[in-house]
Amino acid sequence: MLKALDFDEVTVYGDLAHRILRNIARLESPMYRPPKIFKDALVNWPGDFAGRTLLALVLTARASGREPAYIGEILDNLEQMLETNGYLGEKLPEGQFDEQQLSGHNWLTRGLMEHYLWKKCEKSLKLAKRIIKELYLPLASAYEKYPINTRDSFFVGEAEGKLTGEYSDGWHLSSDIGCAFMCFDALGQAYSELGMAELYPLLSEMHNKFMCIDFQGLYMQTHATLSCTRGILSLYMGSKDERFLNDAVKIFQMYLDSAINEAYGNYNWFSRPKSWTEPCAIVDSAMIAAQLFRITKQTVYLEWLHKIYYNALVYAQRPSGGFGCDLEAGADTCFTGVYSEPMAEAFWCCTMRGGEGLSRMAQYTAFYDSDTLYIAFYQPAIINTCGVRARIKTAFPENGDISIDIALNGKPGLSHLAFYIPSYATDAEVCGPTQATKRDGWLVAPLVTGMYRLSFTIPLICLPTADRHINGRTLSHGYLILGAKTEEAISVDDKNLAHIGDCKYKSDGQLELEPLSTMLEIDNYVCDKRQIVFI
Repeated sequence: MLKALDFDEVTVYGDLAHRILRNIARLESPMYRPPKIFKDALVNWPGDFAGRTLLALVLTARASGREPAYIGEILDNLEQMLETNGYLGEKLPEGQFDEQQLSGHNWLTRGLMEHYLWKKCEKSLKLAKRIIKELYLPLASAYEKYPINTRDSFFVGEAEGKLTGEYSDGWHLSSDIGCAFMCFDALGQAYSELGMAELYPLLSEMHNKFMCIDFQGLYMQTHATLSCTRGILSLYMGSKDERFLNDAVKIFQMYLDSAINEAYGNYNWFSRPKSWTEPCAIVDSAMIAAQLFRITKQTVYLEWLHKIYYNALVYAQRPSGGFGCDLEAGADTCFTGVYSEPMAEAFWCCTMRGGEGLSRMAQYTAFYDSDTLYIAFYQPAIINTCGVRARIKTAFPENGDISIDIALNGKPGLSHLAFYIPSYATDAEVCGPTQATKRDGWLVAPLVTGMYRLSFTIPLICLPTADRHINGRTLSHGYLILGAKTEEAISVDDKNLAHIGDCKYKSDGQLELEPLSTMLEIDNYVCDKRQIVFI
Protein backbone atom coordinates (compact mmCIF):
# COMPACT_ATOMS: atom_id res chain seq x y z
CA MET A 1 0.00 0.00 0.00
CA LEU A 2 1.24 3.48 -0.86
CA LYS A 3 1.63 6.24 1.70
CA ALA A 4 0.60 9.82 0.93
CA LEU A 5 2.89 12.64 1.91
CA ASP A 6 2.48 14.19 5.34
CA PHE A 7 1.80 17.91 5.26
CA ASP A 8 5.26 18.67 6.62
CA GLU A 9 6.82 16.71 3.75
CA VAL A 10 5.51 18.94 0.96
CA THR A 11 5.33 22.65 0.17
CA VAL A 12 3.24 23.60 -2.85
CA TYR A 13 3.55 26.72 -4.97
CA GLY A 14 1.76 28.00 -8.06
CA ASP A 15 -1.97 27.76 -8.67
CA LEU A 16 -2.79 25.30 -5.87
CA ALA A 17 -1.00 27.42 -3.27
CA HIS A 18 -2.85 30.49 -4.56
CA ARG A 19 -6.20 28.72 -4.27
CA ILE A 20 -5.48 27.54 -0.72
CA LEU A 21 -4.58 31.07 0.37
CA ARG A 22 -7.74 32.48 -1.24
CA ASN A 23 -9.77 29.91 0.69
CA ILE A 24 -7.98 30.75 3.95
CA ALA A 25 -8.84 34.42 3.50
CA ARG A 26 -12.51 33.48 3.04
CA LEU A 27 -12.48 31.23 6.11
CA GLU A 28 -11.27 34.13 8.25
CA SER A 29 -14.05 36.48 7.15
CA PRO A 30 -16.55 37.53 9.88
CA MET A 31 -19.09 34.74 9.39
CA TYR A 32 -16.44 32.12 10.24
CA ARG A 33 -15.33 33.81 13.47
CA PRO A 34 -16.70 33.35 16.98
CA PRO A 35 -19.41 33.95 18.01
CA LYS A 36 -21.08 33.94 14.56
CA ILE A 37 -19.70 30.51 13.74
CA PHE A 38 -21.96 29.07 16.46
CA LYS A 39 -25.12 30.92 15.46
CA ASP A 40 -26.86 27.79 14.14
CA ALA A 41 -24.96 25.30 16.27
CA LEU A 42 -28.04 24.21 18.21
CA VAL A 43 -30.60 24.04 15.38
CA ASN A 44 -30.97 22.37 11.97
CA TRP A 45 -27.51 20.81 11.70
CA PRO A 46 -25.90 20.83 15.17
CA GLY A 47 -22.12 20.82 14.93
CA ASP A 48 -22.03 21.08 11.15
CA PHE A 49 -21.03 24.70 10.45
CA ALA A 50 -18.48 24.90 13.26
CA GLY A 51 -17.15 21.42 12.51
CA ARG A 52 -16.61 21.98 8.80
CA THR A 53 -14.94 25.30 9.57
CA LEU A 54 -12.61 23.81 12.17
CA LEU A 55 -11.68 20.97 9.81
CA ALA A 56 -10.92 23.38 6.96
CA LEU A 57 -8.90 25.72 9.18
CA VAL A 58 -6.74 22.88 10.44
CA LEU A 59 -6.05 21.38 7.02
CA THR A 60 -5.47 24.63 5.14
CA ALA A 61 -3.13 25.69 7.94
CA ARG A 62 -1.15 22.47 7.56
CA ALA A 63 -1.04 22.80 3.78
CA SER A 64 0.03 26.46 3.85
CA GLY A 65 2.12 26.65 7.01
CA ARG A 66 -0.01 29.57 8.23
CA GLU A 67 -1.60 29.47 11.70
CA PRO A 68 -5.37 30.22 11.64
CA ALA A 69 -6.25 33.51 13.29
CA TYR A 70 -9.33 32.40 15.25
CA ILE A 71 -8.84 28.71 15.92
CA GLY A 72 -7.99 29.17 19.60
CA GLU A 73 -11.24 31.04 20.25
CA ILE A 74 -13.22 28.43 18.34
CA LEU A 75 -11.79 25.58 20.42
CA ASP A 76 -12.34 27.45 23.71
CA ASN A 77 -15.97 28.10 22.79
CA LEU A 78 -16.48 24.49 21.75
CA GLU A 79 -15.14 23.21 25.04
CA GLN A 80 -17.72 25.27 26.92
CA MET A 81 -20.58 24.32 24.59
CA LEU A 82 -19.83 20.60 24.78
CA GLU A 83 -19.58 20.62 28.56
CA THR A 84 -23.21 19.68 29.29
CA ASN A 85 -24.04 16.70 27.04
CA GLY A 86 -20.75 16.11 25.23
CA TYR A 87 -22.41 17.12 21.95
CA LEU A 88 -24.48 19.96 20.49
CA GLY A 89 -28.20 20.19 19.96
CA GLU A 90 -31.17 18.60 21.62
CA LYS A 91 -30.81 15.51 23.77
CA LEU A 92 -33.57 13.33 22.34
CA PRO A 93 -35.57 10.75 24.29
CA GLU A 94 -33.98 7.32 24.43
CA GLY A 95 -34.52 5.44 21.16
CA GLN A 96 -34.88 8.58 18.98
CA PHE A 97 -32.25 9.80 16.54
CA ASP A 98 -31.90 12.97 14.46
CA GLU A 99 -29.94 12.09 11.35
CA GLN A 100 -28.93 15.71 10.79
CA GLN A 101 -27.46 15.89 14.29
CA LEU A 102 -25.45 12.73 13.61
CA SER A 103 -24.35 14.10 10.25
CA GLY A 104 -23.33 17.51 11.59
CA HIS A 105 -21.20 16.03 14.35
CA ASN A 106 -19.26 14.05 11.75
CA TRP A 107 -17.48 17.25 10.78
CA LEU A 108 -17.04 18.45 14.34
CA THR A 109 -15.53 15.11 15.36
CA ARG A 110 -13.25 15.08 12.32
CA GLY A 111 -12.17 18.67 12.92
CA LEU A 112 -11.22 17.87 16.52
CA MET A 113 -9.38 14.69 15.48
CA GLU A 114 -7.43 16.49 12.77
CA HIS A 115 -6.50 19.21 15.27
CA TYR A 116 -5.22 16.52 17.61
CA LEU A 117 -3.24 14.83 14.83
CA TRP A 118 -1.68 18.21 14.00
CA LYS A 119 -0.99 19.72 17.41
CA LYS A 120 -1.21 16.61 19.63
CA CYS A 121 -3.72 18.65 21.65
CA GLU A 122 -5.16 16.35 24.31
CA LYS A 123 -8.14 18.67 24.82
CA SER A 124 -9.23 18.18 21.21
CA LEU A 125 -8.82 14.42 21.48
CA LYS A 126 -10.84 14.37 24.70
CA LEU A 127 -13.68 16.35 23.11
CA ALA A 128 -13.75 14.11 20.00
CA LYS A 129 -13.84 10.95 22.11
CA ARG A 130 -16.61 12.37 24.28
CA ILE A 131 -18.78 13.09 21.23
CA ILE A 132 -18.22 9.50 20.12
CA LYS A 133 -19.04 8.12 23.56
CA GLU A 134 -22.14 10.24 24.22
CA LEU A 135 -23.65 10.59 20.74
CA TYR A 136 -22.48 7.71 18.58
CA LEU A 137 -21.81 4.63 20.71
CA PRO A 138 -25.44 4.63 22.01
CA LEU A 139 -26.49 4.03 18.37
CA ALA A 140 -25.91 0.28 18.73
CA SER A 141 -28.77 -1.54 16.92
CA ALA A 142 -30.31 1.78 15.74
CA TYR A 143 -29.02 1.49 12.16
CA GLU A 144 -30.72 -1.87 11.77
CA LYS A 145 -33.99 0.11 11.86
CA TYR A 146 -32.92 2.94 9.55
CA PRO A 147 -35.68 3.20 6.89
CA ILE A 148 -34.46 2.43 3.39
CA ASN A 149 -37.90 2.19 1.80
CA THR A 150 -39.83 4.78 -0.23
CA ARG A 151 -40.23 8.19 1.41
CA ASP A 152 -42.50 11.19 1.01
CA SER A 153 -39.45 13.50 0.99
CA PHE A 154 -37.94 12.38 -2.32
CA PHE A 155 -38.36 15.71 -4.07
CA VAL A 156 -38.31 18.27 -1.25
CA GLY A 157 -34.54 18.55 -1.03
CA GLU A 158 -33.02 22.01 -1.04
CA ALA A 159 -29.45 23.27 -1.10
CA GLU A 160 -29.45 23.37 2.71
CA GLY A 161 -31.17 20.17 3.81
CA LYS A 162 -33.84 20.14 6.48
CA LEU A 163 -35.77 17.72 8.66
CA THR A 164 -38.89 16.77 6.72
CA GLY A 165 -41.12 15.90 9.67
CA GLU A 166 -41.06 12.23 8.71
CA TYR A 167 -40.45 9.86 11.62
CA SER A 168 -39.83 6.14 11.28
CA ASP A 169 -38.66 3.56 13.83
CA GLY A 170 -37.02 6.21 15.98
CA TRP A 171 -35.45 8.15 13.12
CA HIS A 172 -36.16 11.84 12.40
CA LEU A 173 -35.44 12.02 8.66
CA SER A 174 -33.80 14.62 6.46
CA SER A 175 -34.29 15.77 2.88
CA ASP A 176 -30.56 15.01 2.49
CA ILE A 177 -31.51 11.38 2.13
CA GLY A 178 -29.10 9.02 3.87
CA CYS A 179 -27.16 11.69 5.76
CA ALA A 180 -27.31 9.48 8.87
CA PHE A 181 -24.45 7.54 7.24
CA MET A 182 -22.23 10.63 6.90
CA CYS A 183 -20.75 9.96 10.36
CA PHE A 184 -19.18 6.71 9.10
CA ASP A 185 -16.47 9.09 7.90
CA ALA A 186 -15.44 10.30 11.38
CA LEU A 187 -16.08 6.97 13.10
CA GLY A 188 -14.00 5.10 10.53
CA GLN A 189 -11.15 7.56 11.05
CA ALA A 190 -11.39 7.17 14.84
CA TYR A 191 -11.26 3.39 14.43
CA SER A 192 -8.32 3.30 12.01
CA GLU A 193 -6.22 6.27 13.16
CA LEU A 194 -7.02 6.56 16.88
CA GLY A 195 -7.30 2.82 17.52
CA MET A 196 -10.86 2.98 18.95
CA ALA A 197 -11.60 -0.74 18.55
CA GLU A 198 -14.86 -0.36 20.49
CA LEU A 199 -16.35 1.24 17.37
CA TYR A 200 -16.07 -1.89 15.24
CA PRO A 201 -19.50 -3.40 16.13
CA LEU A 202 -21.28 -0.13 15.29
CA LEU A 203 -19.30 0.34 12.07
CA SER A 204 -20.04 -3.22 11.03
CA GLU A 205 -23.75 -2.67 11.67
CA MET A 206 -23.72 0.57 9.67
CA HIS A 207 -21.85 -1.08 6.82
CA ASN A 208 -24.27 -3.99 6.63
CA LYS A 209 -27.28 -1.67 6.47
CA PHE A 210 -25.60 0.69 3.99
CA MET A 211 -24.92 -2.15 1.58
CA CYS A 212 -28.63 -3.09 1.61
CA ILE A 213 -29.64 0.31 0.23
CA ASP A 214 -30.91 0.73 -3.32
CA PHE A 215 -29.08 4.02 -3.86
CA GLN A 216 -30.91 4.78 -7.09
CA GLY A 217 -34.34 3.81 -5.78
CA LEU A 218 -33.94 5.69 -2.49
CA TYR A 219 -32.58 8.79 -4.24
CA MET A 220 -29.64 8.82 -1.84
CA GLN A 221 -27.70 12.06 -1.53
CA THR A 222 -24.34 11.54 -3.26
CA HIS A 223 -22.45 13.55 -0.61
CA ALA A 224 -23.73 11.25 2.16
CA THR A 225 -23.00 8.18 0.04
CA LEU A 226 -19.43 9.20 -0.75
CA SER A 227 -18.61 10.34 2.80
CA CYS A 228 -19.81 6.97 4.06
CA THR A 229 -17.70 5.25 1.39
CA ARG A 230 -14.61 7.05 2.64
CA GLY A 231 -15.48 5.75 6.11
CA ILE A 232 -15.73 2.22 4.74
CA LEU A 233 -12.24 2.64 3.29
CA SER A 234 -11.01 3.76 6.72
CA LEU A 235 -12.63 0.64 8.17
CA TYR A 236 -10.73 -1.41 5.61
CA MET A 237 -7.48 0.36 6.51
CA GLY A 238 -7.98 -0.50 10.17
CA SER A 239 -9.23 -4.06 9.73
CA LYS A 240 -7.66 -5.19 6.40
CA ASP A 241 -10.93 -7.03 5.71
CA GLU A 242 -11.13 -7.21 1.88
CA ARG A 243 -14.93 -7.18 2.04
CA PHE A 244 -14.87 -3.49 2.96
CA LEU A 245 -12.48 -2.59 0.15
CA ASN A 246 -14.55 -4.50 -2.40
CA ASP A 247 -17.74 -2.76 -1.31
CA ALA A 248 -16.10 0.69 -1.48
CA VAL A 249 -14.86 -0.06 -5.01
CA LYS A 250 -18.35 -1.16 -6.00
CA ILE A 251 -20.05 1.98 -4.64
CA PHE A 252 -17.52 4.33 -6.20
CA GLN A 253 -17.93 2.64 -9.56
CA MET A 254 -21.70 2.99 -9.25
CA TYR A 255 -21.20 6.71 -8.60
CA LEU A 256 -18.93 7.07 -11.65
CA ASP A 257 -21.43 5.17 -13.79
CA SER A 258 -24.58 7.00 -12.75
CA ALA A 259 -24.02 10.20 -10.77
CA ILE A 260 -21.08 12.08 -12.28
CA ASN A 261 -21.64 14.75 -14.92
CA GLU A 262 -19.74 15.75 -18.05
CA ALA A 263 -17.47 18.13 -16.10
CA TYR A 264 -16.76 15.41 -13.49
CA GLY A 265 -18.94 17.04 -10.85
CA ASN A 266 -21.71 15.20 -9.01
CA TYR A 267 -25.46 14.93 -9.27
CA ASN A 268 -26.69 15.94 -5.83
CA TRP A 269 -28.94 12.88 -5.53
CA PHE A 270 -28.89 9.53 -7.30
CA SER A 271 -31.61 9.29 -9.97
CA ARG A 272 -32.27 13.04 -9.77
CA PRO A 273 -29.94 14.50 -12.40
CA LYS A 274 -31.75 17.81 -12.83
CA SER A 275 -30.53 19.52 -9.69
CA TRP A 276 -27.03 20.91 -8.95
CA THR A 277 -23.48 19.94 -8.14
CA GLU A 278 -22.16 20.09 -4.59
CA PRO A 279 -18.43 20.67 -4.01
CA CYS A 280 -18.70 18.73 -0.74
CA ALA A 281 -19.38 15.59 -2.78
CA ILE A 282 -16.80 16.56 -5.41
CA VAL A 283 -14.17 16.67 -2.64
CA ASP A 284 -15.37 13.29 -1.37
CA SER A 285 -15.03 11.78 -4.85
CA ALA A 286 -11.49 13.13 -5.26
CA MET A 287 -10.46 11.79 -1.87
CA ILE A 288 -11.94 8.35 -2.62
CA ALA A 289 -10.03 8.24 -5.91
CA ALA A 290 -6.82 9.03 -4.04
CA GLN A 291 -7.56 6.46 -1.32
CA LEU A 292 -8.27 3.75 -3.87
CA PHE A 293 -5.09 4.61 -5.76
CA ARG A 294 -3.09 4.34 -2.54
CA ILE A 295 -4.57 0.96 -1.75
CA THR A 296 -4.64 -0.65 -5.22
CA LYS A 297 -1.91 1.27 -7.11
CA GLN A 298 -4.27 1.26 -10.10
CA THR A 299 -3.63 4.40 -12.15
CA VAL A 300 -7.25 4.53 -13.33
CA TYR A 301 -8.06 6.08 -9.93
CA LEU A 302 -5.24 8.58 -10.30
CA GLU A 303 -6.72 9.59 -13.65
CA TRP A 304 -10.11 10.15 -12.02
CA LEU A 305 -8.41 12.28 -9.38
CA HIS A 306 -6.89 14.51 -12.06
CA LYS A 307 -10.16 14.85 -13.97
CA ILE A 308 -12.21 15.66 -10.87
CA TYR A 309 -9.74 18.19 -9.53
CA TYR A 310 -8.87 20.04 -12.74
CA ASN A 311 -12.48 20.43 -13.86
CA ALA A 312 -15.13 20.05 -11.17
CA LEU A 313 -13.29 21.23 -8.07
CA VAL A 314 -11.36 24.18 -9.46
CA TYR A 315 -14.38 25.40 -11.43
CA ALA A 316 -16.45 25.44 -8.23
CA GLN A 317 -14.06 27.83 -6.48
CA ARG A 318 -15.28 31.42 -6.57
CA PRO A 319 -13.29 34.69 -6.60
CA SER A 320 -14.06 35.03 -2.86
CA GLY A 321 -12.06 31.83 -2.26
CA GLY A 322 -15.25 30.00 -1.34
CA PHE A 323 -17.04 27.24 -3.28
CA GLY A 324 -20.49 27.00 -4.82
CA CYS A 325 -22.97 24.88 -6.74
CA ASP A 326 -23.11 24.58 -10.54
CA LEU A 327 -25.33 23.24 -13.30
CA GLU A 328 -25.11 19.50 -13.87
CA ALA A 329 -23.78 19.62 -17.39
CA GLY A 330 -25.00 16.74 -19.50
CA ALA A 331 -28.02 15.98 -17.32
CA ASP A 332 -30.42 18.31 -19.08
CA THR A 333 -28.15 21.01 -20.44
CA CYS A 334 -25.11 21.43 -22.65
CA PHE A 335 -23.89 24.17 -20.32
CA THR A 336 -22.12 24.54 -17.02
CA GLY A 337 -22.26 27.62 -14.84
CA VAL A 338 -23.58 28.81 -11.49
CA TYR A 339 -26.82 26.97 -10.68
CA SER A 340 -28.53 30.02 -9.17
CA GLU A 341 -27.44 33.21 -7.45
CA PRO A 342 -28.43 32.07 -3.91
CA MET A 343 -26.23 29.00 -4.42
CA ALA A 344 -23.36 30.83 -6.10
CA GLU A 345 -21.39 30.21 -2.93
CA ALA A 346 -22.54 27.52 -0.51
CA PHE A 347 -20.80 29.30 2.37
CA TRP A 348 -22.51 27.06 4.94
CA CYS A 349 -20.78 23.85 3.80
CA CYS A 350 -18.96 23.76 0.45
CA THR A 351 -16.59 26.65 1.14
CA MET A 352 -15.18 24.70 4.08
CA ARG A 353 -15.05 21.32 2.36
CA GLY A 354 -13.34 22.99 -0.60
CA GLY A 355 -10.58 23.90 1.83
CA GLU A 356 -10.15 20.24 2.73
CA GLY A 357 -10.08 19.25 -0.93
CA LEU A 358 -7.41 21.78 -1.86
CA SER A 359 -5.30 20.85 1.16
CA ARG A 360 -5.44 17.15 0.37
CA MET A 361 -4.29 17.86 -3.18
CA ALA A 362 -1.03 19.12 -1.69
CA GLN A 363 -0.55 15.72 -0.02
CA TYR A 364 -1.39 13.95 -3.26
CA THR A 365 1.58 15.51 -5.06
CA ALA A 366 3.43 12.27 -4.43
CA PHE A 367 3.11 8.87 -2.78
CA TYR A 368 5.72 6.34 -1.76
CA ASP A 369 6.21 2.75 -0.70
CA SER A 370 9.23 0.86 0.60
CA ASP A 371 11.48 1.74 -2.34
CA THR A 372 9.82 4.16 -4.80
CA LEU A 373 8.72 7.81 -4.78
CA TYR A 374 5.72 8.16 -7.11
CA ILE A 375 5.28 11.69 -8.51
CA ALA A 376 1.54 11.58 -9.08
CA PHE A 377 0.33 15.16 -9.42
CA TYR A 378 2.48 17.60 -11.36
CA GLN A 379 2.46 20.99 -9.67
CA PRO A 380 5.23 23.33 -8.47
CA ALA A 381 6.32 21.91 -5.13
CA ILE A 382 9.20 20.89 -2.90
CA ILE A 383 9.06 17.40 -1.42
CA ASN A 384 11.22 16.31 1.52
CA THR A 385 10.74 12.68 2.51
CA CYS A 386 12.78 9.56 3.28
CA GLY A 387 16.08 11.36 2.71
CA VAL A 388 14.98 12.68 -0.71
CA ARG A 389 14.47 16.32 -1.64
CA ALA A 390 12.59 16.82 -4.91
CA ARG A 391 11.85 20.23 -6.43
CA ILE A 392 9.14 20.13 -9.11
CA LYS A 393 8.84 22.84 -11.75
CA THR A 394 6.04 22.63 -14.30
CA ALA A 395 3.15 24.36 -16.03
CA PHE A 396 1.12 21.11 -16.21
CA PRO A 397 -1.71 20.58 -17.14
CA GLU A 398 -1.23 23.31 -19.74
CA ASN A 399 1.85 21.54 -21.14
CA GLY A 400 3.71 18.31 -20.57
CA ASP A 401 7.12 19.68 -19.59
CA ILE A 402 8.12 18.78 -16.04
CA SER A 403 11.51 19.06 -14.35
CA ILE A 404 12.34 17.42 -11.02
CA ASP A 405 15.58 18.32 -9.30
CA ILE A 406 16.64 15.55 -6.91
CA ALA A 407 19.02 15.93 -3.97
CA LEU A 408 19.76 13.01 -1.65
CA ASN A 409 20.52 13.43 2.03
CA GLY A 410 22.98 10.72 2.98
CA LYS A 411 21.63 7.26 2.31
CA PRO A 412 18.01 7.72 1.20
CA GLY A 413 15.25 5.35 2.19
CA LEU A 414 14.06 5.12 -1.42
CA SER A 415 15.81 3.76 -4.49
CA HIS A 416 13.53 4.62 -7.45
CA LEU A 417 11.63 7.58 -8.88
CA ALA A 418 8.36 7.02 -10.78
CA PHE A 419 6.65 9.53 -13.07
CA TYR A 420 2.90 9.25 -13.68
CA ILE A 421 2.10 9.11 -17.40
CA PRO A 422 -1.43 10.20 -18.38
CA SER A 423 -3.16 7.64 -20.58
CA TYR A 424 -3.25 10.12 -23.49
CA ALA A 425 0.53 10.70 -23.39
CA THR A 426 1.81 8.26 -26.01
CA ASP A 427 5.18 9.99 -26.50
CA ALA A 428 6.32 10.41 -22.88
CA GLU A 429 10.01 10.23 -22.17
CA VAL A 430 12.36 11.00 -19.31
CA CYS A 431 15.81 12.50 -19.70
CA GLY A 432 18.06 12.42 -16.66
CA PRO A 433 21.04 10.93 -14.88
CA THR A 434 19.49 7.43 -15.02
CA GLN A 435 17.42 5.63 -17.65
CA ALA A 436 13.68 5.20 -17.15
CA THR A 437 11.60 2.18 -18.13
CA LYS A 438 7.85 1.89 -18.61
CA ARG A 439 5.88 0.08 -15.92
CA ASP A 440 2.06 0.04 -15.52
CA GLY A 441 1.39 3.66 -16.42
CA TRP A 442 4.66 4.98 -14.99
CA LEU A 443 8.17 5.74 -16.17
CA VAL A 444 10.48 4.45 -13.44
CA ALA A 445 14.15 5.34 -13.01
CA PRO A 446 16.81 4.59 -10.38
CA LEU A 447 16.91 7.48 -7.92
CA VAL A 448 20.13 9.51 -7.84
CA THR A 449 21.08 13.16 -7.39
CA GLY A 450 20.45 15.23 -10.50
CA MET A 451 17.85 16.78 -12.78
CA TYR A 452 15.14 14.63 -14.38
CA ARG A 453 13.06 16.03 -17.21
CA LEU A 454 9.75 14.47 -18.27
CA SER A 455 8.07 15.56 -21.48
CA PHE A 456 4.98 14.53 -23.41
CA THR A 457 2.53 16.07 -25.84
CA ILE A 458 -0.91 17.06 -24.57
CA PRO A 459 -3.47 16.44 -27.32
CA LEU A 460 -6.94 17.74 -28.04
CA ILE A 461 -9.29 14.93 -27.04
CA CYS A 462 -12.82 14.41 -28.36
CA LEU A 463 -14.96 11.95 -26.39
CA PRO A 464 -18.61 10.90 -26.52
CA THR A 465 -20.62 12.03 -23.50
CA ALA A 466 -20.70 9.73 -20.50
CA ASP A 467 -24.50 9.85 -20.61
CA ARG A 468 -25.27 7.64 -23.58
CA HIS A 469 -28.77 9.14 -23.78
CA ILE A 470 -27.16 12.33 -25.07
CA ASN A 471 -25.89 12.34 -28.64
CA GLY A 472 -23.02 14.67 -27.79
CA ARG A 473 -19.31 14.92 -27.13
CA THR A 474 -16.87 16.84 -25.00
CA LEU A 475 -13.58 18.41 -26.00
CA SER A 476 -10.59 18.59 -23.70
CA HIS A 477 -6.95 19.66 -23.68
CA GLY A 478 -5.59 16.56 -22.02
CA TYR A 479 -7.48 16.45 -18.73
CA LEU A 480 -8.88 19.98 -19.10
CA ILE A 481 -12.49 20.13 -20.31
CA LEU A 482 -12.93 22.98 -22.78
CA GLY A 483 -15.91 25.32 -22.76
CA ALA A 484 -17.24 27.98 -25.11
CA LYS A 485 -18.72 31.20 -23.76
CA THR A 486 -21.95 31.34 -25.69
CA GLU A 487 -25.60 31.95 -24.83
CA GLU A 488 -26.97 29.53 -27.42
CA ALA A 489 -25.80 25.96 -27.95
CA ILE A 490 -23.52 25.64 -30.96
CA SER A 491 -21.84 22.87 -32.91
CA VAL A 492 -18.04 22.69 -33.03
CA ASP A 493 -15.98 20.46 -35.31
CA ASP A 494 -12.87 19.33 -33.41
CA LYS A 495 -11.05 18.88 -36.72
CA ASN A 496 -11.30 22.61 -37.38
CA LEU A 497 -9.98 23.75 -34.00
CA ALA A 498 -6.62 25.51 -33.85
CA HIS A 499 -4.51 25.51 -30.68
CA ILE A 500 -3.67 29.15 -29.90
CA GLY A 501 -1.73 28.58 -26.66
CA ASP A 502 -2.58 28.58 -22.93
CA CYS A 503 -4.84 25.55 -23.49
CA LYS A 504 -7.08 27.69 -25.68
CA TYR A 505 -8.47 26.75 -29.09
CA LYS A 506 -10.28 28.65 -31.84
CA SER A 507 -12.84 27.32 -34.24
CA ASP A 508 -12.97 28.32 -37.87
CA GLY A 509 -15.80 30.64 -36.84
CA GLN A 510 -13.38 32.36 -34.43
CA LEU A 511 -15.21 31.07 -31.34
CA GLU A 512 -12.71 30.52 -28.52
CA LEU A 513 -12.70 27.46 -26.26
CA GLU A 514 -10.86 27.53 -22.93
CA PRO A 515 -10.58 25.39 -19.76
CA LEU A 516 -13.05 25.71 -16.91
CA SER A 517 -10.35 26.61 -14.39
CA THR A 518 -10.55 30.34 -15.19
CA MET A 519 -13.72 30.83 -13.07
CA LEU A 520 -11.58 31.99 -10.13
CA GLU A 521 -10.66 35.21 -11.92
CA ILE A 522 -14.10 36.15 -13.31
CA ASP A 523 -15.63 39.02 -11.31
CA ASN A 524 -19.14 38.54 -12.69
CA TYR A 525 -18.92 34.77 -12.29
CA VAL A 526 -22.62 34.41 -11.41
CA CYS A 527 -23.41 35.17 -15.06
CA ASP A 528 -20.63 32.99 -16.47
CA LYS A 529 -22.07 30.27 -18.69
CA ARG A 530 -20.13 27.83 -20.84
CA GLN A 531 -21.15 25.15 -23.27
CA ILE A 532 -19.14 21.97 -22.70
CA VAL A 533 -21.32 19.41 -24.50
CA PHE A 534 -21.34 19.81 -28.25
CA ILE A 535 -23.96 18.12 -30.38
